[in-house]
Amino acid sequence: MSTHLRSPTLNEVLQKNLPADSGREILINPDGGMFDARTMAAALRRAGTADVIIVPPGEYTAFELKKSVRMRSQIPGTVSFQGTMTIRSEFASFSGINFRSPQEQSAFQVEKGALILDDCVIRGEITAVSPTENVRVYLKGCLAGQTDEGIVLSHLAFMEISESRIAGCRVGLALRQGASAALYHSRIESCLNTDETDPGVGIFAEQASLYCEGVVLRDNGVGIYLKNCPEALLLSSLFHGSRTSAVIVADSPTTASVVMHSCVASQQTSSLCPQLSLSGGSVRLAHCRILTSPSPALSAELTRLEILNSSFLATGATA
Repeated sequence: MSTHLRSPTLNEVLQKNLPADSGREILINPDGGMFDARTMAAALRRAGTADVIIVPPGEYTAFELKKSVRMRSQIPGTVSFQGTMTIRSEFASFSGINFRSPQEQSAFQVEKGALILDDCVIRGEITAVSPTENVRVYLKGCLAGQTDEGIVLSHLAFMEISESRIAGCRVGLALRQGASAALYHSRIESCLNTDETDPGVGIFAEQASLYCEGVVLRDNGVGIYLKNCPEALLLSSLFHGSRTSAVIVADSPTTASVVMHSCVASQQTSSLCPQLSLSGGSVRLAHCRILTSPSPALSAELTRLEILNSSFLATGATA
């Protein structure tokens, strides 16, 4: 039985896209073993849906993928792809691989299907934007970031992040125009900007839906910024050392719902904004704690606010 209140969907995606029969392991070997492929292009041509391409250590050029493929790094060693991987297939899975893009370019451009990144390092933006396709992206055990916006989703795109870390961005995760994301036991850290009018944010969501469970947002300009979002559910999550504010809810319609359950906000470094700044919609705080900081604990304007079994402590003004 799952210990999550809302179970991840990655296993369902794997069961749906992987055949029951085990496939071959296709090794890329320039020396040309009997059952090996000499080049990446040859391996991609040969690989069937159930096959796994084993990539030996080295640096490779990113490519456009139009067929369903599974790819795994050979152990030991480091496999690195340089440039932008463009995904236009129904299913693509990468395991144990590093991806790095040039500045101002995406490491991944996902335009179709389901992309799974397992135990990967991504230095560059992951972009999933398609007005017509139901794009899905899954990160498990990954490190991502070191770019302006770490992960960008819009329209119908969905992302699931588990046991992963996003760090070193201006915006860690950006959700726009109907996108949605679910995060489990992950960390978003050091998403900052020197511009005080745009201090950086761990998660920014506009007209999008968000689910967080066991997420740590640490040392970000703003932990989570929700703008005109229909729903957000934040469970057992920690907001620590926010430079400006832990959670901002802005311009929410009257039908919007934000729930924070068993969350903690602590050690905000600035007194410019409350740790929780709420404007519009309906917000429910249950079993939450806001600990010492120089800022007010909470402010609410035009908000239907319900507080249950929660505590507030601030060295500045109180809620």
